[in-house]
Amino acid sequence: MEGKKGRICLAAAMILYIICLVSGGRTGLRKGIDLGDDFFYREGSGLYQADKDNYLKLYRQGETERAYIVLDGQEQEAEIRWTGSDVEVIYTDGAVTEGTWGNGCLLDREGMPIIYSQGAVTVTDGGEPLAVRKEVLSDALCRISRGALGVRGSAGFILLGTVLYALGIFAIKDPESSFFLLNRWRYRRAELSEEGKAVEQIGGLVFLLSGAVLVSGIFLLM
Repeated sequence: MEGKKGRICLAAAMILYIICLVSGGRTGLRKGIDLGDDFFYREGSGLYQADKDNYLKLYRQGETERAYIVLDGQEQEAEIRWTGSDVEVIYTDGAVTEGTWGNGCLLDREGMPIIYSQGAVTVTDGGEPLAVRKEVLSDALCRISRGALGVRGSAGFILLGTVLYALGIFAIKDPESSFFLLNRWRYRRAELSEEGKAVEQIGGLVFLLSGAVLVSGIFLLM
């Protein structure tokens, strides 16, 4: 009975790991761009979306690129005009951002990233972020246009989480072997008490949950 129960628990742990792994791949390793506090995932056909109220869509219209922008449900449009590495981003409200593409971002006339050209990137009012500055938005649009995409997480998180998850399962399944791992040679007659096994299993559960958090990438959404 104990053997059957153990196999069921191990199978459940593996299913949970697979679910976390799929979630981690979708959350941390899908390409996109960061804009303000949000990450806009590439959804295909020039669409980059954070949620239903925040998305960007780039499409060609003749010799120019146009962008349809929705941020916090507010719509606007822009035209992106490239001349070599120089660019103009012209918005329908009359705002214009000019810059030069270099080092994977939009640069100002002094060669500095344009997102820093007018002070801090993020401004708050009463704890609420104000509208994204045009320089920041233009940089994001140019990164999409040039294909300079990134990911939200890292394969390293998934690898570390996998190691912690495996160690957690090992400690829960065989607390005594886990406790004396690499240390049994120090003892002549080594055996854990029932209380010691329980403590080791609790530690294993902590490792397992920590690994699940890292693998799933859920911390990236906070």
